[in-house]
Amino acid sequence: MISHARRRVQRGIDFDDGQFDGALSADGQVLATYLHGLFDDPAACQALLGWAGAAPVPASGVGKLSVAFVTVVTFMRWRRDYH
Repeated sequence: MISHARRRVQRGIDFDDGQFDGALSADGQVLATYLHGLFDDPAACQALLGWAGAAPVPASGVGKLSVAFVTVVTFMRWRRDYH
């Protein structure tokens, strides 16, 4: 467990070499990571969507999903920086 801001969180993503990235909220509802391109890889995208309880996305839709996420993040950054 990692202690952050008086809340307990779990390691986010574990790698085969023992390293990890990010954090998972104690209730398992929020995953935060610095990894980029997760939604560009069809297998990683399907795994994350499955973890979140979403239906599988056809392989042809994975790229579109990645573009949608990048668009949302870009807008959120713009709002943060300019409003």
